[in-house]
Amino acid sequence: MKLRLNYWQLILLFLPAIAGFTISDLLHTTQNSFRIVNFLLNLNICLAVCYQAYLAINFNNRRPSRSEWFNFNAYIPVVFNVIYLLYVSYFTFIKLYHTNLNIEPGKRIQYNQTNILIVVFLLHSAITYFIVNNLYVSTQIKKLTNVVEQEDLTLTFLNPMKQLVRVSLIVTAGCLVIPVISDIIRFM
Repeated sequence: MKLRLNYWQLILLFLPAIAGFTISDLLHTTQNSFRIVNFLLNLNICLAVCYQAYLAINFNNRRPSRSEWFNFNAYIPVVFNVIYLLYVSYFTFIKLYHTNLNIEPGKRIQYNQTNILIVVFLLHSAITYFIVNNLYVSTQIKKLTNVVEQEDLTLTFLNPMKQLVRVSLIVTAGCLVIPVISDIIRFM
């Protein structure tokens, strides 16, 4: 089974993030809207990380001298993002009234071991998503001597991974720039 998405399907993959940024721009007064936006953004991150890990792990398993460490490193962000999505879902839909959430300017953030662990895993996910997986796949493809196999692996794995990163950066930049422009227009 091959799961290969074209540009339109990749943009549809980022539909939860687009909806989340739209909701945050339109409904920025209620506390529940922040929870829904947080859930949608985490859902989108989880989908993107899982799709890229699927491509990277399938590429690695297709090679004769595969790296188990690479598979392990690719699974870490997937497991973390699925667990974190479940955690966010719990506080979004099941436990609706969380007493520590106050939307106030200048609220003091209290870091504990759980928050630090989440930040560390988020950084690991971002580094793996944007750098490690793409570099590993492109380096391993360049090591091949068979040109036909290089082209096949590039079309099957590397190009979809590059498209995923490119579309994720474009959607993120667009979702950050469009609210700024709408605020400028609204307050003129």
